Amino acid sequence: MIGPFNLREIHAIHTRFLIQQDKELSAAAEEAGEAGEYYVQERPKFTPRTGALQRATDHRVIRTKSGRIIRLQNPKDYAAPIDKGARPHGIEATRAPLLRFFWKKKGRWVACKRVHHPGNKPYRFLHDATWVAGRSFEKSMLVRMARLSRNF
Repeated sequence: MIGPFNLREIHAIHTRFLIQQDKELSAAAEEAGEAGEYYVQERPKFTPRTGALQRATDHRVIRTKSGRIIRLQNPKDYAAPIDKGARPHGIEATRAPLLRFFWKKKGRWVACKRVHHPGNKPYRFLHDATWVAGRSFEKSMLVRMARLSRNF
């Protein structure tokens, strides 16, 4: 026969465990978001020109009823076409009378009313950074939960 249990003590220990688990989840999610940002900074699949696209990438940890979501995002207008790719399309001058750009192939500046963009393949840098963040979260939580279980 098993001895008597103090249910109040068990409830108090369980409550402390849940509070500590919530803190560990928050810390691991924040750490994972930073790992995703670092991945975009250090290993972009596209050729960076100014670095503004990588610097603009940030993360948010969103609490939902079912848990937390780590969302990597980039507010730049050209982030989506680089991440998801773009079909060939025309570009027309709207803010100025002409588009002006340096044409490397000809080695000179060019000005024209419209140009034809050939499109580009998807580089999926945000997708890959999200995958890295997920792996980081998984590894971090394994370590954190093992440490937490030893303390209780």
